[in-house]
Amino acid sequence: MLGARMVGEKLAVTCLGKDFFIDRQGRVTSECHTHCGLTIPLLSYLLYSKGDDNSGRWVPFRELRGGPPMSALFAQRGEKRLQRLADSNSDLFDDLVTIFSGLTGKNIFSSDISVVLSPLPKLPVLICYWKPEEELDSKLNIFFDTTADRHLLIESIFELTVGMVMMFEKIALKHR
Repeated sequence: MLGARMVGEKLAVTCLGKDFFIDRQGRVTSECHTHCGLTIPLLSYLLYSKGDDNSGRWVPFRELRGGPPMSALFAQRGEKRLQRLADSNSDLFDDLVTIFSGLTGKNIFSSDISVVLSPLPKLPVLICYWKPEEELDSKLNIFFDTTADRHLLIESIFELTVGMVMMFEKIALKHR
C-alpha cells in the first residue's frame, strides 16, 4: 500500500531508485548517503501517509494544502537553485534519470525537458525545465501529484524537495 516491504528484520523503502532500510529502533541506513532531509520525511511518510494512489494530475507547491505561505521560500530554496544548477550543467537531467531512476516525463506543460523522480514511492515529483531562448531566461518548475499532501505534511514535502536539490548540488560539485 505504501510501497514498503520487509527484508529480513528491516522495512525497505525505495527512494530515488535506492533502497533505504529502517530497523526496529527507527534507524535508517542505505548504500547511499542518508541525512535528516530524507530520513525525517521518510519516517513521516511511513507513519502518516493515507496510502492513496496517485491521481496523475500535477500541481505546483503553492496549490498543495498549506503550500501558499511557504511557496515563495520553496521557489527560492528549491526551484531557483535547481534552475541555476540546470543552467550551468547541461547533463543534469540525463544524470537525474540515470542515477536516481527517473523517467522522462510526458511534456504536459510544453517544457523543453520533463523528468519524474520518486523521492518516496507514492510521492512523485515532476521537474520541468524551459531552456533560455533569445530574450527569455530559462525557467524551472517543480510539480507534485495532487495527492502529495495526503502522504506528507507540507513542511515535510518542502524539506524533502529542498533536501533533494541540495543533494543534486553536492553531486554536481563532485562531478565537475
